[in-house]
Amino acid sequence: MNVLELFCGAGSFSVQLNELKIKHDIVGFSDIRDNAIELFCKIHNKNKDENLGDIHNVSGKGLDVDLLVFGSPCQSFSRSGKNEGGAKGSKTKSSLMWEAVRVMEECNPKWIIWENVPDAVNKKHIENFKEYMSVLDEMGYNTYYEILNAHELGSPQKRKRLFSVSVRKDIDNGKFKFNFEKIEPKKLINYLEGDVPEIFDAEEKVTEALLLGKNTDGYIIKNGTKQGWLIANEGDAIDLGFYSSKTRRGRVQKEACQTLLRSKTIGVIQNNKLRYLTPLE
Repeated sequence: MNVLELFCGAGSFSVQLNELKIKHDIVGFSDIRDNAIELFCKIHNKNKDENLGDIHNVSGKGLDVDLLVFGSPCQSFSRSGKNEGGAKGSKTKSSLMWEAVRVMEECNPKWIIWENVPDAVNKKHIENFKEYMSVLDEMGYNTYYEILNAHELGSPQKRKRLFSVSVRKDIDNGKFKFNFEKIEPKKLINYLEGDVPEIFDAEEKVTEALLLGKNTDGYIIKNGTKQGWLIANEGDAIDLGFYSSKTRRGRVQKEACQTLLRSKTIGVIQNNKLRYLTPLE
């Protein structure tokens, strides 16, 4: 199977194909972030000069593609991105999804997978998603979509994401469905390193703002709930990134963690102190 990864990041789609032991060749990959491409190339044994680069300059013409996958920018679908949306021609970050559609039309893959935040199909942005499905319908694809939570599928991370799967009509038997069989989630504590350098310790201002003390149940974490605090133990994730926020500070997830961000936000308690997760974790 030939795979084209757009907005490829570290190439998570192909990583999973390897996990599933599905033989495939990456016939193209595209991203503009140097660190992402460096990691992609290390993981998938590719050269940096093979990167197709900016999505505006990517052409699907002449590419033999069975599966096209993409995780286009999500910022404009979120509240932090001011809900600008992803409408075609709007020039928002999330509207880059339509460049992926152009590439699809040029290479006519058998299957298409799009991953994004759940807000891409909320009340404010659903019309844009309906247009996406309508355009793909005209191109000859049936589209199926669902919001999946990684924590319900075995991951220690509570991360909801929209997955849209489009199948070319000439090969679609109409039997596609998402697998809703829930899997017991792994525990965060099993991913924690034992000897972590002090550079990952939470800053003093963060510790003073969030760590209120300890009782027989565990560590008392200042929180934005009505009671004002939550209990955390080793192996629970704590949101350290918004320590001064009245709503997001000190959120605690038992034996799991919240959605991981690129920035330094999620931490744990280990050896009686707050620290951030390490890159390996």
